[in-house]
Amino acid sequence: MAKVSAYIQALKDHGRARPTDAAEIPAMLNDLMSESDRSAIILISTTVEDAIESELIRRMPGVADETAPYSLIFGSDGPVSTFSNKIKMGLAMGILSPDVRRQVDIVREIRNACAHARYPTSFETPAIIEACKHLLADMRVASEKEPTLRDYFIMKCMLITQYVVDGKWRTTSDDILDLLGDELPPSPETRPQQ
Repeated sequence: MAKVSAYIQALKDHGRARPTDAAEIPAMLNDLMSESDRSAIILISTTVEDAIESELIRRMPGVADETAPYSLIFGSDGPVSTFSNKIKMGLAMGILSPDVRRQVDIVREIRNACAHARYPTSFETPAIIEACKHLLADMRVASEKEPTLRDYFIMKCMLITQYVVDGKWRTTSDDILDLLGDELPPSPETRPQQ
């Protein structure tokens, strides 16, 4: 196997770095909220994928991140290298219920549309709006400000991530609002212009 250049390895390491401290989450949310719709969808969907992968690793004795068995299973040619296969394995291992699997599949499809579309894509794109209607049908938020579709999508992904991590489904977004404070972070369309 060819040796990887140091700068390529540094890029790979940077891309795989995950938060290790809850104190990093507010900065990550602020960064997420400053992104375009397309980028925000890709980033928050990756958080869901990462949570599923982490839970799969936790349940697989002998597979730790950055080990040879990890590479064989989760590496580029591994049987659980794709988001789709992580979802299937999560369902098989009881990490995801059938309903949550359906929701994560919708998140994955929305993410894929954003990653592969050749045209501008946002929460105003009809196909994204329609998919979000199915994903977010159960979402209601008590807030002084009416959340945008973007806000709802981000909260749903956070709720799914929390479900994967602790195995409990939150029926409302109150826990997410508690995490964020009294109000939602500003979406790009409500953020003051600089």
